[in-house]
Amino acid sequence: MAIIKKRDLTKMPEAEMKEKLKDLRMELMKNYTQRASHQNTGKAKEIRRTVARILTALGKKQTKQ
Repeated sequence: MAIIKKRDLTKMPEAEMKEKLKDLRMELMKNYTQRASHQNTGKAKEIRRTVARILTALGKKQTKQ
């Protein structure tokens, strides 16, 4: 999975965001197991930032309601 832009998150429904969040967390866990072999070290940072973007967008949507 790749980076999700802020403008894409604002258009995305909450259920889809939660699904992407679940997928990204699974991908992050897989990445941590591969980290021992020193592959894709920058990928974990990218995934963590995308998770943070999704969590921020979810928080903003919930406060607006």
